[in-house]
Amino acid sequence: MAASLRHSGVPLLLAAGTTAVSFLTNLTSKFEPVADFGIVAGIGVISGWVVMTNFVPAARLVADRRRAAKGREPATRAVADTIPGAETFLSRAATTIVRRPLPILGGAIVVVVLAAIAATALDTAFALKDFVPRGSDTERDIEFLEENFDGGAATMTILITDDLDTVRTVRDLFDFYTTLADPQRRPEGVVGPPVNSVGTLLVDWIDDSGRPGGNYDPAFAAAYAGLNLDVFAADEEVRAAWDLLEDVDPAGFARVVDFRPGMPDRTIFQVPVAVEGVEASRELIAELEALWGGDASEITVTGGDSLIAAFAVLPPLLVLWTLYHRWRTQEFGPASHHPSPPG
Repeated sequence: MAASLRHSGVPLLLAAGTTAVSFLTNLTSKFEPVADFGIVAGIGVISGWVVMTNFVPAARLVADRRRAAKGREPATRAVADTIPGAETFLSRAATTIVRRPLPILGGAIVVVVLAAIAATALDTAFALKDFVPRGSDTERDIEFLEENFDGGAATMTILITDDLDTVRTVRDLFDFYTTLADPQRRPEGVVGPPVNSVGTLLVDWIDDSGRPGGNYDPAFAAAYAGLNLDVFAADEEVRAAWDLLEDVDPAGFARVVDFRPGMPDRTIFQVPVAVEGVEASRELIAELEALWGGDASEITVTGGDSLIAAFAVLPPLLVLWTLYHRWRTQEFGPASHHPSPPG
């Protein structure tokens, strides 16, 4: 029993630990039941390791001592014998591995590489509805929102990093906003106008929509119109326009614009999107980037399904890197006479 624990305890702990950590990554979810599930599952996995390395051996030892006290030999049947046909299969497999290690290893590497390549074509999606009870009121509410109000939409955040005090950047910003706000011109997958952007903030203060909660200000609208914003004449007028907007709504301005002295300024566009699958997300990201009139390095699309699309390729890449690293350190070959460098 002691030998078994010494040889298998640490590998089992590593397996249980990595599994527990993978479940605990659910703590990053903003959906509380998912985060709670991660905690419970992580504790359950570690608890399983504790049970298998403590309770089960102790119970077996007590049972064997009772058998010995009654004059009977402890049960010593191998685990493989408890599964019909397992002993024969394992014996043949072990013999084959010992006689032909290189072909077996080569076949395993081929399978791993093919699996990694196939994994790049996997379509990953997330649906909140999958985490609620079937037929529940919550599920019906989600379906109603999806069918009538684009309730299934996620939010993508578009970050623009550039000097915001220039005429060219401001024109690009408002061209970008008007395109996203126009149902006929915005890319397929964008299901509504920007919900948070400098364009949204400006329109809210200068457009007398008459809707409840509107922030229309006639004095501000008149002052802004006096700047002749459609044809900026100089960068000084751009700065004056920013100052006017910041003065009328400091809190709203701070949420969408970040002026950084000596560094490129930043502003964001948050848009509701509804796409299914990684490939559709990638296509939408490419279309959004193509809409920006400035340099490609100035725009970054993040948040929502864009993160799933960006990281969907990571698992197979990590597998390939692990294989390469082990090959470099000669873990797949005979022992080297020279120690491998750390790292």
